[in-house]
Amino acid sequence: EHLDFDMARTDQILLDQAIREARDALAVDPRSVLALHTIAFACGISVFLLMAVDREHALREAMWAAARAIELDGTDALGYALRGRCVLLGGQLDRYSAALADAQRAHEMNPNDVFVLGCLAWLEAVVGEYERAIGHGHQILRLNPSDTRSYEAYHMLGFANFGTKQYAEGIGWEARALNDKPEMVQPHL
Repeated sequence: EHLDFDMARTDQILLDQAIREARDALAVDPRSVLALHTIAFACGISVFLLMAVDREHALREAMWAAARAIELDGTDALGYALRGRCVLLGGQLDRYSAALADAQRAHEMNPNDVFVLGCLAWLEAVVGEYERAIGHGHQILRLNPSDTRSYEAYHMLGFANFGTKQYAEGIGWEARALNDKPEMVQPHL
Protein backbone atom coordinates (compact mmCIF):
# COMPACT_ATOMS: atom_id res chain seq x y z
CA GLU A 1 0.00 0.00 0.00
CA HIS A 2 1.07 3.58 -0.54
CA LEU A 3 0.34 6.66 1.48
CA ASP A 4 -2.59 8.56 0.04
CA PHE A 5 -1.10 12.03 -0.32
CA ASP A 6 -4.41 13.56 -1.40
CA MET A 7 -5.94 12.31 1.86
CA ALA A 8 -3.00 13.70 3.86
CA ARG A 9 -3.36 17.05 2.08
CA THR A 10 -7.10 17.05 2.78
CA ASP A 11 -6.44 16.26 6.43
CA GLN A 12 -4.04 19.19 6.62
CA ILE A 13 -6.61 21.49 5.04
CA LEU A 14 -9.24 20.34 7.55
CA LEU A 15 -6.86 20.70 10.49
CA ASP A 16 -5.91 24.22 9.40
CA GLN A 17 -9.59 25.08 8.96
CA ALA A 18 -10.45 23.75 12.42
CA ILE A 19 -7.67 25.80 14.00
CA ARG A 20 -8.68 28.92 12.10
CA GLU A 21 -12.36 28.56 13.06
CA ALA A 22 -11.48 27.88 16.70
CA ARG A 23 -9.33 31.01 16.77
CA ASP A 24 -12.24 32.97 15.27
CA ALA A 25 -14.52 31.59 17.99
CA LEU A 26 -12.02 32.68 20.65
CA ALA A 27 -12.03 36.18 19.18
CA VAL A 28 -15.77 36.28 19.85
CA ASP A 29 -15.66 34.40 23.17
CA PRO A 30 -12.21 34.15 24.76
CA ARG A 31 -13.66 31.73 27.34
CA SER A 32 -14.81 29.11 24.82
CA VAL A 33 -13.54 25.82 26.20
CA LEU A 34 -14.74 24.01 23.06
CA ALA A 35 -12.61 26.27 20.85
CA LEU A 36 -9.61 25.69 23.11
CA HIS A 37 -10.15 21.92 22.99
CA THR A 38 -10.30 22.14 19.20
CA ILE A 39 -7.02 24.03 19.02
CA ALA A 40 -5.31 21.60 21.40
CA PHE A 41 -6.55 18.60 19.43
CA ALA A 42 -5.87 19.95 15.94
CA CYS A 43 -2.46 21.46 16.75
CA GLY A 44 -1.42 18.26 18.53
CA ILE A 45 -2.38 16.14 15.52
CA SER A 46 -0.63 18.51 13.12
CA VAL A 47 2.56 18.16 15.18
CA PHE A 48 2.30 14.36 15.27
CA LEU A 49 1.59 14.05 11.54
CA LEU A 50 4.41 16.49 10.72
CA MET A 51 1.93 18.84 9.03
CA ALA A 52 2.65 21.88 11.18
CA VAL A 53 4.73 24.49 9.39
CA ASP A 54 6.36 25.40 12.71
CA ARG A 55 6.25 22.29 14.88
CA GLU A 56 7.43 24.02 18.08
CA HIS A 57 4.91 26.82 17.71
CA ALA A 58 2.07 24.36 17.06
CA LEU A 59 3.05 22.33 20.12
CA ARG A 60 3.21 25.45 22.30
CA GLU A 61 -0.21 26.52 21.00
CA ALA A 62 -1.69 23.07 21.68
CA MET A 63 -0.29 23.05 25.22
CA TRP A 64 -1.47 26.61 25.86
CA ALA A 65 -4.99 25.80 24.62
CA ALA A 66 -5.26 22.67 26.80
CA ALA A 67 -3.93 24.52 29.86
CA ARG A 68 -6.29 27.45 29.27
CA ALA A 69 -9.25 25.07 28.89
CA ILE A 70 -8.36 23.49 32.24
CA GLU A 71 -8.03 26.94 33.80
CA LEU A 72 -11.51 27.88 32.54
CA ASP A 73 -13.18 24.56 33.40
CA GLY A 74 -11.21 22.30 35.71
CA THR A 75 -14.16 19.90 35.90
CA ASP A 76 -13.92 18.90 32.23
CA ALA A 77 -11.81 15.76 31.81
CA LEU A 78 -11.12 16.49 28.16
CA GLY A 79 -8.75 19.37 28.93
CA TYR A 80 -6.54 17.14 31.07
CA ALA A 81 -6.63 14.33 28.52
CA LEU A 82 -5.70 16.72 25.71
CA ARG A 83 -2.82 18.23 27.67
CA GLY A 84 -1.42 14.75 28.30
CA ARG A 85 -1.99 13.76 24.69
CA CYS A 86 -0.17 16.85 23.39
CA VAL A 87 2.90 15.90 25.43
CA LEU A 88 2.71 12.39 23.97
CA LEU A 89 2.19 13.54 20.37
CA GLY A 90 4.97 16.09 20.73
CA GLY A 91 7.38 13.45 22.01
CA GLN A 92 8.25 15.48 25.11
CA LEU A 93 9.83 12.57 26.96
CA ASP A 94 10.81 14.67 29.96
CA ARG A 95 7.13 15.54 30.54
CA TYR A 96 5.63 12.05 30.25
CA SER A 97 5.14 11.63 34.00
CA ALA A 98 3.14 14.88 34.21
CA ALA A 99 1.20 13.87 31.10
CA LEU A 100 0.38 10.51 32.67
CA ALA A 101 -0.83 12.30 35.81
CA ASP A 102 -3.10 14.48 33.64
CA ALA A 103 -4.49 11.42 31.86
CA GLN A 104 -5.06 9.63 35.17
CA ARG A 105 -6.90 12.65 36.53
CA ALA A 106 -9.05 12.82 33.39
CA HIS A 107 -9.82 9.12 33.76
CA GLU A 108 -10.82 9.57 37.42
CA MET A 109 -13.16 12.36 36.33
CA ASN A 110 -14.71 10.37 33.47
CA PRO A 111 -13.73 6.69 33.61
CA ASN A 112 -15.87 5.59 30.64
CA ASP A 113 -14.78 8.12 28.05
CA VAL A 114 -12.97 6.18 25.32
CA PHE A 115 -10.91 9.18 24.19
CA VAL A 116 -9.68 9.71 27.75
CA LEU A 117 -8.99 5.97 28.06
CA GLY A 118 -7.02 6.04 24.82
CA CYS A 119 -4.85 8.90 26.06
CA LEU A 120 -4.30 7.13 29.37
CA ALA A 121 -3.52 3.76 27.77
CA TRP A 122 -0.96 5.23 25.37
CA LEU A 123 0.76 7.18 28.11
CA GLU A 124 0.84 4.09 30.32
CA ALA A 125 2.33 2.09 27.46
CA VAL A 126 5.08 4.59 26.66
CA VAL A 127 6.16 4.85 30.30
CA GLY A 128 6.31 1.06 30.62
CA GLU A 129 3.05 0.37 32.47
CA TYR A 130 2.13 -2.19 29.82
CA GLU A 131 -0.30 -4.32 31.84
CA ARG A 132 -2.35 -1.27 32.83
CA ALA A 133 -2.33 -0.09 29.21
CA ILE A 134 -3.56 -3.49 28.06
CA GLY A 135 -6.36 -3.44 30.61
CA HIS A 136 -7.44 0.02 29.48
CA GLY A 137 -7.19 -1.02 25.83
CA HIS A 138 -9.59 -3.90 26.44
CA GLN A 139 -11.90 -1.51 28.29
CA ILE A 140 -11.93 0.78 25.23
CA LEU A 141 -12.99 -2.11 23.02
CA ARG A 142 -15.70 -3.19 25.49
CA LEU A 143 -17.11 0.33 25.80
CA ASN A 144 -17.21 0.96 22.06
CA PRO A 145 -17.00 -2.36 20.20
CA SER A 146 -18.16 -1.01 16.84
CA ASP A 147 -15.93 2.07 16.76
CA THR A 148 -14.68 2.73 13.24
CA ARG A 149 -11.34 3.78 14.74
CA SER A 150 -10.75 0.61 16.76
CA TYR A 151 -7.52 0.17 14.81
CA GLU A 152 -6.01 2.79 17.15
CA ALA A 153 -6.81 0.63 20.20
CA TYR A 154 -5.55 -2.47 18.36
CA HIS A 155 -2.25 -0.73 17.62
CA MET A 156 -1.87 0.39 21.23
CA LEU A 157 -2.60 -3.17 22.40
CA GLY A 158 0.02 -4.46 19.98
CA PHE A 159 2.59 -1.99 21.28
CA ALA A 160 1.81 -2.80 24.92
CA ASN A 161 1.90 -6.56 24.31
CA PHE A 162 5.33 -6.24 22.74
CA GLY A 163 6.37 -4.39 25.90
CA THR A 164 5.30 -7.38 27.98
CA LYS A 165 7.16 -9.71 25.58
CA GLN A 166 3.87 -11.28 24.47
CA TYR A 167 4.99 -11.11 20.87
CA ALA A 168 2.39 -13.39 19.29
CA GLU A 169 -0.40 -11.44 21.00
CA GLY A 170 1.21 -8.16 19.87
CA ILE A 171 1.44 -9.33 16.27
CA GLY A 172 -2.21 -10.39 16.43
CA TRP A 173 -3.32 -6.93 17.55
CA GLU A 174 -1.15 -5.21 14.94
CA ALA A 175 -2.58 -7.51 12.25
CA ARG A 176 -6.08 -6.48 13.33
CA ALA A 177 -5.07 -2.82 13.08
CA LEU A 178 -3.73 -3.39 9.56
CA ASN A 179 -6.84 -5.32 8.59
CA ASP A 180 -8.97 -2.31 9.54
CA LYS A 181 -6.54 0.36 8.30
CA PRO A 182 -4.11 -1.13 5.73
CA GLU A 183 -2.43 2.22 5.03
CA MET A 184 -1.54 2.74 8.71
CA VAL A 185 2.25 2.78 9.00
CA GLN A 186 2.75 2.23 12.75
CA PRO A 187 1.60 -1.43 12.96
CA HIS A 188 4.21 -2.34 10.34
CA LEU A 189 6.91 -0.98 12.59
